[in-house]
Amino acid sequence: MNDAFLFDDAHAALSFAFHYAHRQHVGSPLGKLWKPSSEGGKGLSGVDGAAQAGMIRAEAERSGHSGYLSLIARYAPKRLRCDCGRACCSGYRANEEWQESVAVLGDLSIRALSGCVSNRRLRVGIVRRYFGERIKLAELAGLCGVAENTASAHNGKIARYLREIESAAWLIVSDRLISAEIVKNEQAA
Repeated sequence: MNDAFLFDDAHAALSFAFHYAHRQHVGSPLGKLWKPSSEGGKGLSGVDGAAQAGMIRAEAERSGHSGYLSLIARYAPKRLRCDCGRACCSGYRANEEWQESVAVLGDLSIRALSGCVSNRRLRVGIVRRYFGERIKLAELAGLCGVAENTASAHNGKIARYLREIESAAWLIVSDRLISAEIVKNEQAA
């Protein structure tokens, strides 16, 4: 990798940016030893890491509202560590940014179902499934009170819609990160 570039590719840059704030453990002694070597970013931490993550997120946000939401859903962690210490705590809590992005994408995905009666809970479940949650379509259909065939048909249409949004966002952010010289241009190499 050329030393002028912090990241090998847009995937590494986006992973760094969407996980950065959640990986800061400044207060603990173990956290002071932690170095993000496997995550790219050449060990950026503190204000430098925050600034770099912010610049990458700003470029991602320029991919448009639905595109940015798809990048959040793809790259942000679904769950965050929780140290509340309550008896009911599993050690993790939902990441509200991820939850909100899939909920809004679920609302936007109604566009893929024009002419169909649509169940919001089903749409959001399909979006969650598309972005990596382990949800069986048959179980989701049962929870939503719709036939499995309907859930399957909606899944295909929504997945196609999300692929289009995500692909367009990926092209935009990848080009922008190359132009900003945050990632190297593989085609120029």
